[in-house]
Amino acid sequence: MLLFGAYLSYRYDRWKSMLVVAACVGVFLLVTLLVFGLTLLATDPQERYELTDTYIKIGSGRSSAFYRFRKIRTAAVTKKYIELQGKITRARVYAPAEDFNFVRRYILNRLPGECDVRYA
Repeated sequence: MLLFGAYLSYRYDRWKSMLVVAACVGVFLLVTLLVFGLTLLATDPQERYELTDTYIKIGSGRSSAFYRFRKIRTAAVTKKYIELQGKITRARVYAPAEDFNFVRRYILNRLPGECDVRYA
């Protein structure tokens, strides 16, 4: 943008318009740095979970989703989350490091026998 603005300012000999271009690029860079700065400050994802013997409820209110353990086909276990996949939908379950082993055992013990469990 700066190069194009400089080219047009040089071509038409209107250097005051270059200030407008520089201001727009400056505001764009400022917003970009602010957004990326906020993402660097973010911690691990946080979500509300409700575990029962038959299902896991992820989220709250209208944005909540139920995943019945008997309908889960694949489970992928990583160091930070457990990914559950049914026929169509997929969900990730995050847990704090101190509770992760309990949550992992709780979920894996309730999955059906034909469920494919992968460890990454």
